[in-house]
Amino acid sequence: LAPDDLVRPHIERYVQMGLSYPAILKHLKGHFDTAQYGLSLRTLKARCRTWGIERARGQGHTLQSIAPAIERARERFPNQGMRDMRNTLRVEEGMEVSEKKINSYMHLHHAEEVESRRYTRGSMVRARFWTAGVNDMWTLDQHDKWRSYHLYLHVGLEPYSGYILWLKIWWTNRNPRLVASYYLDAVESVQGMPLITQSDRGTENNGVANAQTVMRHRLDPTLSNTLQHRWMGHKHNIKPEQFWSQLRKRWSPGFEKLLKIGVDTGLYDSEDYLDRMTFFYIFIPFLQAELDTFRFRYNTTTKRRDPNKVLPEGKPSLIFEEPNVYSAEDYRLVIDPALVSEVRQLYAPPDDPVFELVPPDFMRLADEIYTTMGSPAVSHNSAWVVYTELLTRLRAILDAGEAQHEVSTGPLEHTERSGFQGEPMPVLNYPPARGGAVIGDLSTLASAEDGYSSDGSADEQIVAPSFTGRSE
Repeated sequence: LAPDDLVRPHIERYVQMGLSYPAILKHLKGHFDTAQYGLSLRTLKARCRTWGIERARGQGHTLQSIAPAIERARERFPNQGMRDMRNTLRVEEGMEVSEKKINSYMHLHHAEEVESRRYTRGSMVRARFWTAGVNDMWTLDQHDKWRSYHLYLHVGLEPYSGYILWLKIWWTNRNPRLVASYYLDAVESVQGMPLITQSDRGTENNGVANAQTVMRHRLDPTLSNTLQHRWMGHKHNIKPEQFWSQLRKRWSPGFEKLLKIGVDTGLYDSEDYLDRMTFFYIFIPFLQAELDTFRFRYNTTTKRRDPNKVLPEGKPSLIFEEPNVYSAEDYRLVIDPALVSEVRQLYAPPDDPVFELVPPDFMRLADEIYTTMGSPAVSHNSAWVVYTELLTRLRAILDAGEAQHEVSTGPLEHTERSGFQGEPMPVLNYPPARGGAVIGDLSTLASAEDGYSSDGSADEQIVAPSFTGRSE
């Protein structure tokens, strides 16, 4: 039998992801030598019972026992459906509850909400998207719907698996060095890079285009006369745009309501510099933690089956990490960490001011005060309370002359803050990759329907070559 210390960490992870016992057994085979060890379904269930790992039936929840957790989730995610609610309970509450039981609870206590969600699906314009396999490309995009709060989001996706590589919130998404750091962090995390990156034409993406190109050239000198990045025309960077729609529906509403409370009650004036820095200090780490949880939930949730798609069915994390299980190709290019560090110094130097949450003088004073407050946890219910207390103490210290005046002064306009856009970063002067300038016969995997072109416009169309990849 496979030793406990060899399989238990993987079993616990797969259970947390909500896999069935047969699915766990299928994925476990990639983690031990099946010629040397064996593990049957019966043995797997017995071991889980011995370790106290229980599924929905074993936990035995009732409508009464799940009520507090569901109400906590509803406060943050008021538009969640049954599947999202089940995954929230699994990931954030450690509760395995069947959709049937959640459905019974919601129909009993919130029937109007359930009925309203049945008719919220809008019309869609279906487009075609081609990709050859996992890590054939990474695609990225920014999101500015929260700019009234001076908060900006950014996402990176691996489209074949649907895996979210990064999902970030910061006080800008216009700085190419910041965006390049997201990409390089992902390269380090997955210990590899894609064949090509893809984005819209914004200059904030120049750092990613440059970093990807330099590393691809180093790995394969035959590509040295091409830019290893695709520029997409308006509304042709399909996957991230679809993701933002999902985020707006499934995650944003409850947090937008929370932010609006602070503005409507006068707790937060975004034009006041001290208010703004205190808001960043409290809310950006809090919201980032919430986005990290959503990212984990999204990556470990099987998407609803769609007969119009031929992509593999499964959890994005598993498709991304174990593509062979899904008969998929993995085009990940292993890269030397020293090269990543070298490129980071070029295009995302860690000492750039864009990486400062708040100015250093403010950070030092805020850290001291926050510590004297007992370092309270920041949650959906306590965020504005902690913010108000910290701001009150900051103002008291500044009014008493106990801190330097520079802590409370800065540019009135947020976009004038050092690092918001950063120094201009020209894109490397190479012609865009096309044809064999990506990899062998699996080269430019775009379709004529996409209408993508090298300069970000839609007037040049390149028809995809024949290949064995996936489309949707």
